[in-house]
Amino acid sequence: MHKLGKAAFFAAGLLILTACAPQPPDATGSKADEDTMRSGSAALIDAYSRGDVDAILAFMAEDAVVMPPGSPAAASREAVRRFYTTDIAVSAATTFELGASTTGVSGNVGWHSGDFTVKDTAGKVVGAGKFLEVWRKQDGKWLILRDMWNLDTPPASAAAPASPST
Repeated sequence: MHKLGKAAFFAAGLLILTACAPQPPDATGSKADEDTMRSGSAALIDAYSRGDVDAILAFMAEDAVVMPPGSPAAASREAVRRFYTTDIAVSAATTFELGASTTGVSGNVGWHSGDFTVKDTAGKVVGAGKFLEVWRKQDGKWLILRDMWNLDTPPASAAAPASPST
């Protein structure tokens, strides 16, 4: 084969291999997407503080799963609704604040993770922990697909049982 023919054949092969190589996700708008997830998390916390379960569900995908600490996962739309309705009633005297967080996007999936604090009505910190949300973009809208969190320290427990008498 002629040298020029070999070079053309080699160049064509490289072009084909380059076209077949995995391409990085489109980063266009990823900063805006990350901002959308951050603001969505903040709005969800606001809705929780107001006791607005419907507003919370508006941020959740229909197939979302909520994985709270110390409880089974809420793996259906109705289970998520029941969880938030009950949790809001039990936690009415506390507020949540998001701390430092990070986000990322890959295609139509994103994540938001970070720290949070829990405060009582006097503003005293009564708990702190971490959270992880997995978001999915569907029909142009970012929705939470998975939501989980935990506390840095175990919740205060009831008094320790008395030692058995000997």
